[in-house]
Amino acid sequence: MTTDETKSVTAHEVINTNDVRRLENMDLIPDELGGNRYLCNGNMIDFAHAGEWSGQQGEN
Repeated sequence: MTTDETKSVTAHEVINTNDVRRLENMDLIPDELGGNRYLCNGNMIDFAHAGEWSGQQGEN
């Protein structure tokens, strides 16, 4: 898989870091280091925490 193909997959599908690394034939990242966490495209935050910021208006 090419880098452009990988970018397309990560932009349009629900995929975690280790899923991408499998496609690229790379070593996996251990689970305790976040290899199997799902991230939100754009902010790249843990999916479990998506939207938490919305309750904090007016803070920088």
